[in-house]
Amino acid sequence: VRAWHQELSDAQAVSEVYQRVLGRPADAAGQSYWVGRLGAGLTRAKMIASFALSPESRTRTRGQGAWTTLTLGIYGRAPGATEWGGAGVWDQVADAYLREAIGSDEVRALAS
Repeated sequence: VRAWHQELSDAQAVSEVYQRVLGRPADAAGQSYWVGRLGAGLTRAKMIASFALSPESRTRTRGQGAWTTLTLGIYGRAPGATEWGGAGVWDQVADAYLREAIGSDEVRALAS
């Protein structure tokens, strides 16, 4: 199993994450910043998580959309029934969900 972003260059992955998570093209400063962070060793999963938990993403995807954005960003798929948090739960458990997702066997397999 390969993550959707593994075949992309760092610049392409950053552009794709902007579109998938924030629903807009990357601005020049943001594109440069994230490509630099990836070049310095930041994993793509952590970059995606940073986007999904950003104030812009949280404002854009209130409630259910935030869960879907995070799961799509990390796994490239919609959330399963056991992962679904639903509206009103996001702010309380997003950090725990993110830690669990990044530490999961599924993400480890995608990253290898």
